[in-house]
Amino acid sequence: MYGGPGTMMGFGWGAWGIFHAIFWLAVLVAVAGACIVMIRRSDADRNGTGNDMKASAPDQLDERYARGEIDREEYLPCKQDILER
Repeated sequence: MYGGPGTMMGFGWGAWGIFHAIFWLAVLVAVAGACIVMIRRSDADRNGTGNDMKASAPDQLDERYARGEIDREEYLPCKQDILER
């Protein structure tokens, strides 16, 4: 009664068992991947390495010069000082 073909006590799970194992393995991999992505995003936001990073000093200086906040006489020495660091 408990050992016939197609039972777990007999010949195993058969093709359905293989599909079942692959399905749950895929679910496990998807959950683990989602957790890894969420952790990495959280770390990037916490460390300031996300998309909202501030511009570097030369970029900020260039933007100020482009907006007309500083003139050429102030821009060039500042730019040289930044680049020498």
